[in-house]
Amino acid sequence: AGVLSESVAAAGMGTWAAAGRQLVTARVDTPLADVLGLLAAHRVSCVPLVEAGPAGRLVDVWGREDVLFLATDPSLGALSAPVGATRRAQLGASDGVHSVRTCCAQDSVRRVVDTFAATRVSRLVGVDAEGRPVGVVTLADVFQYFTDAIGAGDGAASEAAGAGRGLWPPQGAGAAAGGPAGESIGLAAASDEGQDSPGLDQDDDGDVDEDDDDNVDMG
Repeated sequence: AGVLSESVAAAGMGTWAAAGRQLVTARVDTPLADVLGLLAAHRVSCVPLVEAGPAGRLVDVWGREDVLFLATDPSLGALSAPVGATRRAQLGASDGVHSVRTCCAQDSVRRVVDTFAATRVSRLVGVDAEGRPVGVVTLADVFQYFTDAIGAGDGAASEAAGAGRGLWPPQGAGAAAGGPAGESIGLAAASDEGQDSPGLDQDDDGDVDEDDDDNVDMG
């Protein structure tokens, strides 16, 4: 069936919540300043936003790149506003329209790669059957998967190359078109208070480091 038919979870693509660990998330009614604090404290590149109710279903995602929106508001009043309202203002969209794209742990690698190629987003948020965020897959994860396949030398390289055609921007187009650099997400130890535990940092090349400003925060 080929390596691209396996699930992203089985392939080890992305970062997924596990027993005793949960994603760093924020409710849509959380002040934006607190969300920026989560990004800084956990040293992650995005925070999935969940509904305010107990179900905790995914609504959207706030990434480090979205901080540029604050430049449109010299008063920085958005910092005290709920992140969900700020995100809607940023997108110029209604409550029912969001920019976040999703996948699930059982999706095949090929389906995830095709989603990246079709949407040109830089990350997919993994959700469970109830729509709650449980993981994140980034372009950096896809890039690492392809390079690992090339290193395997077992025929996976040509299959991966075929699946990834059109995924990356033309040479010289730069990271703005959706390159793999700089993507990261966070896991934190589950606690009654939420995500307040520091942990190991895993950078985008898969190595485990104790201090890396652009990485996966695991607790």
